[in-house]
Amino acid sequence: MKKLFLALSVLAMLIFAAVPSQALVSMPDAAPGQDVLLPFFLTEITSGESTLLVIQEVGGAAQYLKFYVNDIDSAVAYNYQESMSAYDVAFWNVRDDFIANASTVGKNMLLYDLSGDGVNDHYAGYIDIQNWTSLTSSVRTTDNNSLVAFMYQIDLASGIASAAIIPAIEYEGNTQPQSDNMVNTTTRLELFDARALAAAKARIAGVTPDATPTSFSMYPRYYVHDSNASNYLFSWRSTTTEYTYDWVFYDEAEAPLSGPVILTHELDIINVDDIVPAGHQSSTASWAGWINMVGTTGTNYTNTDQWVMYNYQKVVGGTVGTNWNVLYGVHRQVGTDS
Repeated sequence: MKKLFLALSVLAMLIFAAVPSQALVSMPDAAPGQDVLLPFFLTEITSGESTLLVIQEVGGAAQYLKFYVNDIDSAVAYNYQESMSAYDVAFWNVRDDFIANASTVGKNMLLYDLSGDGVNDHYAGYIDIQNWTSLTSSVRTTDNNSLVAFMYQIDLASGIASAAIIPAIEYEGNTQPQSDNMVNTTTRLELFDARALAAAKARIAGVTPDATPTSFSMYPRYYVHDSNASNYLFSWRSTTTEYTYDWVFYDEAEAPLSGPVILTHELDIINVDDIVPAGHQSSTASWAGWINMVGTTGTNYTNTDQWVMYNYQKVVGGTVGTNWNVLYGVHRQVGTDS
């Protein structure tokens, strides 16, 4: 088992490590869970920028993990399994440890054209990490919230490194009404959909959960520093149903502009250059603002569609000392009638 070792140079370059503020079932928060979701990875093909996955065992018992490396439409491109000993911490470079060992077909499934020039220049997808009773078993473990997880997005040659906590999916054995709306009732694992978030809020308030939320929203900031900068939104959903949204974009003067955005894949990688209206962009200076992303029930959202989003901003192109990147989870909210 590989032990986590990152050079001090990596730690010195970390700009932010995003730590969500709540520890609540149905929130992708900083609490131990049974399974892990790496909601996205983005790696250059042969060298350069890559995604690192880190998992810690905090429950004091061996864990048996099966990794399903998926493309952006949730087709499995590579399978892997590994056990962890009690109190272990392990890390994997997604490109070097997973994709490099995939078949040619699997590698091709993960190819992605990030620049939009028609040439595949990255690998992209997400990873579902499931906890089983053994590596040879067909039985999932239960009541086993023993894992915490992180991701790093690094390119040491360019002088960038950032990190974020990723969802450890909690087991919830409580069968009260609030809990049943917050979990998959077969596996008892938490869900990250609108109904689950509404139920979590109801649990806090001590009221019956609203089973029919009216909306599910994300509120990402956008910031493009200069001509060497880019800002990507990684939107992971539990569906490949195509929805068209009419989102509202506010600049730093609070001026609103709206525009259509289409989510097509389970993992959509959104370049803000492509969605922010031209009136809020600048070719001569930095430009920034935020997006009111609202999914309306019955129009462009289903209450059982899980939705998690991360914001990735970076500058690469100048000297190493002027390059930087930032990675963090996006704020989310559910609207209800109550």
